[in-house]
Amino acid sequence: MNGVCLHALCIEKPLVSLSAYEHHLACVTLDSTPLFKCQNLKLTVYSLSGHTLDTCHTLALPLSVGAFLKHLHYSSEGMLVSQDTHGLIRALVAHNYWTLLHDNDHRIQHKGTKQFYLMAVNDYQLLGTFLPPDEEPAVMPKPVLT
Repeated sequence: MNGVCLHALCIEKPLVSLSAYEHHLACVTLDSTPLFKCQNLKLTVYSLSGHTLDTCHTLALPLSVGAFLKHLHYSSEGMLVSQDTHGLIRALVAHNYWTLLHDNDHRIQHKGTKQFYLMAVNDYQLLGTFLPPDEEPAVMPKPVLT
């Protein structure tokens, strides 16, 4: 067996997504049974300091009505960003407030039927690619970012 286990994390609810940045771990779980086709997601951010795993904060993760979580990651500066299946991209500000960065519905009017797929956030710039709504970006070769 390779490696050494430093921490073990037990989660009591169904896990949806994980993302890490430096010593922070963002964990998204289902908070309750979906109601009216809307997921009720909870975000918990843990801090790894030394040999302890502490909870920094816990809050709801907003989604559009009828949408699912499509993408969750930290930007290169450590800002937590989420994207749902309806194309809304939100960023977590000050550890307690989600702000809207991009609404794909407005972009569709200008680009036809293509959908923006978020790949990264750098210096508050959204990097991604435009694809037809039924396609996902390929892992290899890497898509061209626009």
